[in-house]
Amino acid sequence: MEKGRRIEVLYRNVRNLIIYEGTSEIPGQTIARQLFREGP
Repeated sequence: MEKGRRIEVLYRNVRNLIIYEGTSEIPGQTIARQLFREGP
């Protein structure tokens, strides 16, 4: 595998992980917001 191609593949993999982490945070933020609205 060429060096440029390898870097491209690694960059794409990292980018996908960052996107996945962001989308998995959204439900947690939504639940937290709802809990704060309802209060104790």
